Amino acid sequence: MDSSVFLLNHTGLTNSLVILALIYAVGKLPFSIFILGSFMSSVPRDLEEAAAIDGMSQYGILFKIVTPLIRSGIITVCVMNVITFWSEYFMALLFVPDKAKTTLGVIMRQLSKNAQYQNQWGALFAGLVISTIPVIVIYAVLNKHVVKGMVEGALKG
Repeated sequence: MDSSVFLLNHTGLTNSLVILALIYAVGKLPFSIFILGSFMSSVPRDLEEAAAIDGMSQYGILFKIVTPLIRSGIITVCVMNVITFWSEYFMALLFVPDKAKTTLGVIMRQLSKNAQYQNQWGALFAGLVISTIPVIVIYAVLNKHVVKGMVEGALKG
């Protein structure tokens, strides 16, 4: 047994969607920092200095000046992370064995097995359509920001 699973079993943290969300967040943290770092470096230092001279606090500078300038980068990172983990299979199978807390990826794998061995293709295709609708809606709503964030991220040096 893997040492992380062993540790989580003995601390009582397995079989929880919270620990799964924590694992996902920590797993994507390097990618998110890398992408957002390039956006943060593009914010002119003069804007931050001018706001500090005007008496704005560090949190005010972050939330009122920097965050609106990197909004497309934040949205791009969020959308890419959501799409990555929307139907993730392995971590959910490993850390959440309870059938009542099963995630979408594990359910889709079960539907795939049923379709293959019991000829239940209708249920599989219905599940695939239902599972892709939220991702399509999120991308359609935030498409402008994602494309802008990808282009801006590609142009930064």
